[in-house]
Amino acid sequence: MGPLVRERRQRWQLDGSFALIQQIRLVHAIAESSAEIAVPADQLDKFSILRERFGLKLATARPADPSLAPFVIVDHKTPSTAVGSIVRPLIFPRAIVDHCRSLWPSARAHRYSFAGLMTENRRALIEGWMAGRADGAPALAAKTNFGDFVRRQLIRWRGADRQRRIGDVTLWSSERGRRFPTKAWDEDYFAMLADSEHVLCPTGDYQWSYRFFEACLCGAAPIVEEGSPLYEGFRYRLMTDTRDAAPWSSADAEHNFRLCAERIVVPVDELDAELARLAALSPLAVSGVPSHSAPPRS
Repeated sequence: MGPLVRERRQRWQLDGSFALIQQIRLVHAIAESSAEIAVPADQLDKFSILRERFGLKLATARPADPSLAPFVIVDHKTPSTAVGSIVRPLIFPRAIVDHCRSLWPSARAHRYSFAGLMTENRRALIEGWMAGRADGAPALAAKTNFGDFVRRQLIRWRGADRQRRIGDVTLWSSERGRRFPTKAWDEDYFAMLADSEHVLCPTGDYQWSYRFFEACLCGAAPIVEEGSPLYEGFRYRLMTDTRDAAPWSSADAEHNFRLCAERIVVPVDELDAELARLAALSPLAVSGVPSHSAPPRS
């Protein structure tokens, strides 16, 4: 009997420039499959923290590597993320989901928190919410001592990369989420989410927020500026609700975590099967020229 021949791993390259977290998480998720995933050499540094923290393995793309790009859709507005026939709002790697669950503490130090870029609109929104306005808007005409105090503190603090506690709200003004390599993974940010009972989730560019899903993974209850069809089934609150309407609940946290994991994690066997299906298509489709069955890339 001759020597065993080791089966060659399927290899794909994902080309382009990876600017969105949505793209970074997708590459990480696909790399959890049995296939070997490669990215351009000038993009590898964006994944450096993920390699160190989670053992992410990525190869350097070669010209002859078949391209997965014709079969990938990343629509940030909706959002929608697709690999062939697999479609999810977002696709996260199992490693990050499991790690977020491991961060849950026995007791949470922050009752309410916000961490991220403090724009003028967000400052005004959070100021109004902290001052107890039912509509979440700043009460500029009807000033109160507390409202004035909150306003002064937020204006003084905006733009500083540091944490500050005002009453029972912990605020962290930071642009770290806008810059690589911490854009790909910021351990301190996720630790803060996991140490919070409630996380403020102002609306970003569109009517949804990464922070909503990240809070759910970390066991924090999201408080959103406005609802979204993406949030259906989750247990969350609006910033227009009474601040103390509902205490943090471990049952709600577990519910949100399970639902979030179901919606944004693709099982490895499902990924493997889809990648094998795509590899079996015509050579033109696999060499970077989209086939008729491949969705257009946005």
